[in-house]
Amino acid sequence: MPKTVHNPDFLKKRRQALALVSLVILLALLMAWQLVTERSEPVGFAFWVQLGLILLLVPFLFVADRRSLSVLHEEMERMRILEGNVLRANSQLEAILAAISEPVIAIDESGRILEANGACEVVFGYLREELQGQNVSILMEEPYRSEHDSYLASYLRTGVKKAIGKNRQVAGRKKDGSSFPCEISITEANIGETQNFVGLIRDLTQERELSLKFAQAERLAAVGELAAGVSHEINNPINTVLNCAQLLKDGDEDPDLLQDICDEGERIAKIVRSLLDFAKEHSEEMTPVALGSLVSRTLGLIRRRIQRPGIEVRLSVEEDLPRPWLCSHQIQQVLMNLLLNARDAILQQEGRTEPGVIVVSLESTLFEGQQGLLLKVRDNGPGVPRDSQDRIFTPFYTTKREAGGTGLGLPVSLGIIQKHGGRLDVSSDGASYCEMRILLPILPPEETS
Repeated sequence: MPKTVHNPDFLKKRRQALALVSLVILLALLMAWQLVTERSEPVGFAFWVQLGLILLLVPFLFVADRRSLSVLHEEMERMRILEGNVLRANSQLEAILAAISEPVIAIDESGRILEANGACEVVFGYLREELQGQNVSILMEEPYRSEHDSYLASYLRTGVKKAIGKNRQVAGRKKDGSSFPCEISITEANIGETQNFVGLIRDLTQERELSLKFAQAERLAAVGELAAGVSHEINNPINTVLNCAQLLKDGDEDPDLLQDICDEGERIAKIVRSLLDFAKEHSEEMTPVALGSLVSRTLGLIRRRIQRPGIEVRLSVEEDLPRPWLCSHQIQQVLMNLLLNARDAILQQEGRTEPGVIVVSLESTLFEGQQGLLLKVRDNGPGVPRDSQDRIFTPFYTTKREAGGTGLGLPVSLGIIQKHGGRLDVSSDGASYCEMRILLPILPPEETS
């Protein structure tokens, strides 16, 4: 049977009431004693009965008072146990937070930091005591620092979740003023009617550096692929230059020969510039890009490499498309990877009888309720088996191991598209086609999120 929960305030008032009653009874007894001593005639039987009842009532009142003391002692003991449980729970919570290797921060509805674990000191350089009471925006780089409070106020006012419950890639700010890439996940942790929030932060510095190395490795591998593909493109103008030079040497004075040499030389230089531009390091800054033109340029680099074995390439670009914010060289790398994968899938299909076809299309669409673009690369190869479609974006998983595949092309491509706030997925029946779909927002990721 559960114990009754007692209120210490109630018990205190009860004791005061009992003491007051006892005092009244004592006063009544004194008055009665005075009455007896001052009476001249003998008292009656009724008087003694009343006096006896009064005397019997006094012990009962003291017993009740002792019971009140016992209940009060029990209540104090229960509070002591509860206090011990709270202290143990706090100790366990602190131990759990200390064991988490990534920063964890709790904030209230105004954005003030309530609690932070030890990993915050390692990542941000602030002591726990320095963070408590500060606005969480001190851990953010612009533009997130200025926008945070308005985002929080907007959620509390409208209930619309823009960041809560989602993983967002933002820029963190350390105590020394340096910035670093990080991913933050925010959840609600309400206590009663008080709205609190907990943020889990993951430092992406090493992951970003590794991703850049993988991307560069893939880009260099693609350069080798391109070098073999553009060799024919370079041979033709070189032959023209040599023929014109020979004619001039033999005494031909036709001025068009000099112009032909200049034109073909410029053609060679343009091909080499395109190849070098694709291979070199680029700025990560996003700018508005005419994606249709970028797709056409990429196909121009690789078309002959695809068409030489007899594969037809078709391009369909919708007119008057908006310009999305992109890192153009990164999107070019993703498209190059998808085109080469499509070519390899067609060439590796045994017993093939129909011609190979790769269709590249670009059109406008809606992406997460906003204007976006859909870029598709579809081939009529053997497709991707259904049991492998969830694994093709896993690092080092490849079906081209014997042909020198690294298994990094699609994971790197996926990371690039996600960095742009987009989505990369696959559609295939596992037998007759494979379609890679790239969904991209028009605005930069920080604005679409």
